Amino acid sequence: MSGIGKMAGNNGTYVLNNTSEATMKIKAIYIAEDTIFTKITINGVDVKGQYISDNSIPVRAGVMITPKGGYLFGSVQLTYGQVSLIL
Repeated sequence: MSGIGKMAGNNGTYVLNNTSEATMKIKAIYIAEDTIFTKITINGVDVKGQYISDNSIPVRAGVMITPKGGYLFGSVQLTYGQVSLIL
């Protein structure tokens, strides 16, 4: 598998660039531009605070967030910004 294939995952990516909630099985979140999250869920529970220390400050472009403990993120919603969800 190529480097892009490893990074994108077997199921590809989904670009979230609005405030709609994206609900899908998400292996990782790549922040494409400075972003503030409304929520990040695992099994329906908002876990944003377990991954972002201060949500009033944008997460900077270039950061990758991956779920802990073998879980998948279940949904992501943005206040503003743009992310690529790795499926």
